[in-house]
Amino acid sequence: AVDGRAELRCGAPDYLPLAGPAPATAAFRERYAALGRNARAAVPARAPCVPGLYVSTGHGSRGLSSAPLAAELIASQACDEPPPLPRPLARAIAPARFILRDLIRSGGTP
Repeated sequence: AVDGRAELRCGAPDYLPLAGPAPATAAFRERYAALGRNARAAVPARAPCVPGLYVSTGHGSRGLSSAPLAAELIASQACDEPPPLPRPLARAIAPARFILRDLIRSGGTP
């Protein structure tokens, strides 16, 4: 008998999970276009997001420990409560981080 097994884990290029509000990509790129020309430009604090849509993915092999914390973060964001994580860590796992990085690297061109 032939037997096989394959397993996949979803992960991000920087090995951090993605957890938080789903970015409205077109509006996000438009609002932060200045970062393409100057990565240190002052930009609005609130990123445009799809209302009511949150993301929790890319936990990889650490999902058993990171998924519950991501769920707490998303619940706090959805209910407008204080986050369970320090702000720099919440930013580090924000789903919009790759859009922002690509915008800065591309010099503002789509």
